[in-house]
Amino acid sequence: MTITNVALIGGTGTLGAPVLNALKSSEFDIFVLNRQTSKSVYPKTKVITVPDDLNVEEVAKALRDNNIDALVITIAGSHVESQKKLIDAAFKGGVKRVMPAEFGSCDSADDKTNEILPLMKGKKDVRDYLLTLEGKEREGGMGKLTWTSLVTGHFFDWGMTCGLLKFDVKARKAFILDGGNIKFSASNLDFIGKAVIKILEKPDETANRLLYVHSHHVTQLEVLAALEKATGEKFERIDQNSQEELDVVRPKMLSGDGEAREEVVAVWGVVAADWKEKEGFANKMLGLQEEDLDQVPDTKTSLTTTLNTNFKSYFIFPYPFAEMPLWVFYHAPNTFTDPATKKALAKVLTDGYASVGLPRSYVVVLFQPIEPDSYYIGGVARPSPDVPANKPGPDSTRPFIRIKIEHFARPDPSEKSKKRFLRWADETLKPFIADQGYDWEYSVEEADRSQWKIN
Repeated sequence: MTITNVALIGGTGTLGAPVLNALKSSEFDIFVLNRQTSKSVYPKTKVITVPDDLNVEEVAKALRDNNIDALVITIAGSHVESQKKLIDAAFKGGVKRVMPAEFGSCDSADDKTNEILPLMKGKKDVRDYLLTLEGKEREGGMGKLTWTSLVTGHFFDWGMTCGLLKFDVKARKAFILDGGNIKFSASNLDFIGKAVIKILEKPDETANRLLYVHSHHVTQLEVLAALEKATGEKFERIDQNSQEELDVVRPKMLSGDGEAREEVVAVWGVVAADWKEKEGFANKMLGLQEEDLDQVPDTKTSLTTTLNTNFKSYFIFPYPFAEMPLWVFYHAPNTFTDPATKKALAKVLTDGYASVGLPRSYVVVLFQPIEPDSYYIGGVARPSPDVPANKPGPDSTRPFIRIKIEHFARPDPSEKSKKRFLRWADETLKPFIADQGYDWEYSVEEADRSQWKIN
């Protein structure tokens, strides 16, 4: 079997973006499936527009017309019916290999896991559906459909910034489960992208298999030691019993609490996620090496840098991110006079969004000077010459910055994620505004996709 043309759907998600970036660096010819009403843009990538409802016949025709050999699905694994439609389309469209949205913190082939986490059962259902098709002959000499499911463990670099691995790096707290000496498997996002490429490069060896990979095979105590080394600070250790934690959060999960579900995933992905001795552990077959806790290969990004990039904590799995963020700084004319300062602030904001996979060109930062007698608070021009220079409040003569943040095409996150974003905004803006002695305020506005139109 030879794979040349690879299509991916879900290319702007937490996992989809790094997988797409990896694929674009490969020898494959890359396409992205994009729903008709999606405003996502994929620079220098071939885009195949498909119906919003993923109509099987139409998607199949699109795959067939573009001679797609492999379909990689990185939409949320909970979208079982959407995946089945895509699989049906792949079957009818002559696709040779499908990689479903497995990529899990936990093992959906494990009965105990499926009992504890119904989310994983959905992934098993998709795999079982693929099993019903793998042996079927297709008309027109298309050959048989094959599949590969990939289990990765926790997303290590992403999870380190949002508590998925039971570390609150910002607060310097470690929530240690069952003593902290349980080995678990976890993978960095770029590593997962490499694994996808390796699977597609070895289509015969990987056909119709459930495979496991990891960047790291570690214990929580080993991660804690690396964190303390990277930060130069001691973490508060909070010991927890995994079963007691599950007894508390699992009932909430079953009642529909999304954050409780992620807590169950966090716990189970530490205490029941060791792939090293599993049948199907594929690091060696795929030529993948475990990565150093203190250094992410290729990017040379230190763990310290990774940990301090807490912007990712805003996007609690599995929420997608804003597709077109706009930051407008209305500022006094005697502020932001140095182009280098504006460039540095724009860069750090762009870096934040880019760290979760958003193309840098999507991030817009606008500096708008406030001319004298053009900005009034409570009917008083700001700044006003009639009051003490350092008086706080609307009458202050201190330079004033008003910031408006607009996020388009993103569902409302939870209250927890909103607070985390505000914390990131505070810390990111502080050196540029508060530390300069300016008064400031900001607001975040969100617009639904239906309210966003590009002409």
